Amino acid sequence: MRNQGRAIKALLGAGLLAGALGAAQAEGFYIGGNIGQPNYRANITGVIDGGSGDAGYELYGGYQFNPYFGLEGGYYDLGKVSDASGHANGRGFHFDAVGTFPLTSGWALYGLAGYSQAEFETSTGDDSSPGFKVGAGVQYDFTKQMAMRLQYQRTRFTDVFNDKLSVDQASLGLKYAF
Repeated sequence: MRNQGRAIKALLGAGLLAGALGAAQAEGFYIGGNIGQPNYRANITGVIDGGSGDAGYELYGGYQFNPYFGLEGGYYDLGKVSDASGHANGRGFHFDAVGTFPLTSGWALYGLAGYSQAEFETSTGDDSSPGFKVGAGVQYDFTKQMAMRLQYQRTRFTDVFNDKLSVDQASLGLKYAF
């Protein structure tokens, strides 16, 4: 069952990327990726007591409807965190609304909010949970197509092993607009 879930996730991620690349001639579409340091802000009962672990990443694609609003979705890995009690790793998909506030030529602030669904693999078993994601960041456009993003986000999962879990992550990444 777990391998089927991974295969479905891989196919969905590939489809998202292929769709974004297939629309390369359409203005407004973009793809990107971030690398960051996740911080599990609460424990996963009986497994870990929270903390930072391996680097995490996010791959996403989206559409910018106008200079102020866009939608994006993607795949993320929250890195592996471990302590003497065990280890945990969260992976999943997200769908976000993104509001952008242009500052000056090349610079913009943005905020995002959306839905997330993750599967957590731990040393004592697996579980999945929906979550709500919020974040904010700054973007610098090197060119009309290439930009750098620095962002901070928090995802609050509602039911991981019958507990609530927040994962914070500061990340740095690149975005390519078609």
